[in-house]
Amino acid sequence: MNYLITISLLIISFVLSLFYTSPLMTEISELGLKKDSLNASLSESKNLFTIFEEKRTKYNNFTDEERSTINKLLPDSIDNVTLVIDIDDIASKYSMKIRNLDLKTERAGEGEASNNAYGVATLRFAVSAPYERFSSFLNDLEDSLRIMDISSLSFNSSDKDVNEYNVELKTYWLKETI
Repeated sequence: MNYLITISLLIISFVLSLFYTSPLMTEISELGLKKDSLNASLSESKNLFTIFEEKRTKYNNFTDEERSTINKLLPDSIDNVTLVIDIDDIASKYSMKIRNLDLKTERAGEGEASNNAYGVATLRFAVSAPYERFSSFLNDLEDSLRIMDISSLSFNSSDKDVNEYNVELKTYWLKETI
């Protein structure tokens, strides 16, 4: 009789432990996997922070001239006046006058690049010049430090050597910096 009570208590304790501890063991193993994932994320964030600190140190070691070059290449704001003056200076080297100037900047939340970290400004203008001078003008635009893409180019030829060129270009600036 004592054996029967002992065996039944052992069976009851085994069944209870199976139903009670099994879900706890499953939860513990899930939490262990989550802990491993969080530790991996923490390790990755430490690596990224180290890289960020290295880049910031390099940036802080730039000379004023190097920073000026970087800001001209990809400024942190659009300066319409400076942009127009830069292009007009290039055009004046070839005795060309910029006419019919139209500058449009992307507003927040507009345009196809609204989710990008950079903004887009579209500049349209017209110039009159012989082909050779206009070609040299385009080469100087290409060689300038400011990032510009010519998105549209059209022309009207004339009987004279001077043609009318309509240019549309896009330039960029950083919306946010780290």
